[in-house]
Amino acid sequence: MKKKSSKKSTSSPALSRVPLKFQFPNAAFVRVSGSFNNWDPLGVPLNALGDGTWSLDLALVPGRYEYRLLVDAEWADVPGASETVENPFGGKNAVLVVTAPSQAQLRGRTAAPGRVSQNSNRQLNH
Repeated sequence: MKKKSSKKSTSSPALSRVPLKFQFPNAAFVRVSGSFNNWDPLGVPLNALGDGTWSLDLALVPGRYEYRLLVDAEWADVPGASETVENPFGGKNAVLVVTAPSQAQLRGRTAAPGRVSQNSNRQLNH
């Protein structure tokens, strides 16, 4: 007789790829920090692509996140963010809504399956 497993099947939510891309032509480095990494003051570094373009693909579970950029060690508002919320320090946090990998919403639009767009007019990845 086979023994039934007492372990419950727990599946974690699937991660969605979240591409970020910004223009900071005079920056030495750009990082991102937000509610997805407990506002780590070191942030996650973006990659310099040349011509002042910085990019990064985050892997996040579905949810609503707030984030800001660190440009040369100074907090910066996200350029062109379509949704923001005031923060207690006088700046604005950008809002990022991540849905299941098959769907993403940016102001009512749906991105291609498996892709996620961030709330910024600077980059819309379809």
